[in-house]
Amino acid sequence: DYLILYKLIVTGTTIGYGDVTPKTQLQIHYFTHPIPFICASFVIYFNSVIPIIGELIDFLTGNATL
Repeated sequence: DYLILYKLIVTGTTIGYGDVTPKTQLQIHYFTHPIPFICASFVIYFNSVIPIIGELIDFLTGNATL
């Protein structure tokens, strides 16, 4: 049953249920699979952006090393 898998993934990734949730079995199938990939893409994005932001803050505060 995909409903249990869907609820496990949505709760485990802390996405939450929000205002828009899948209602039919087809929608649950469609939305269950991309959630882990979407969360992983956020992790990859933030891991690449955070060091850049840190360097920018160091540059703006005068703590940058060349």
